[in-house]
Amino acid sequence: MMPEICVARLVMVLDPKDGSYMPSKIRISAGQSFSNLKELKTVSVSLSGDSTEVLLLQDVKEVRNSGPCLP
Repeated sequence: MMPEICVARLVMVLDPKDGSYMPSKIRISAGQSFSNLKELKTVSVSLSGDSTEVLLLQDVKEVRNSGPCLP
């Protein structure tokens, strides 16, 4: 990603019918480089009905050490 990019919402689309590996947990981390990643959230995956989207992050208001997200 580009420096100073703010991700305000992150969604993963899964297809339980495709026969591939379906994760049960997803860990979301962020940082300036791979060596300094900090865990933001761990999401347990559970799809219900026809839903294929898993909300990973929402309502992120600021970039750590960088100030607020711009609309």
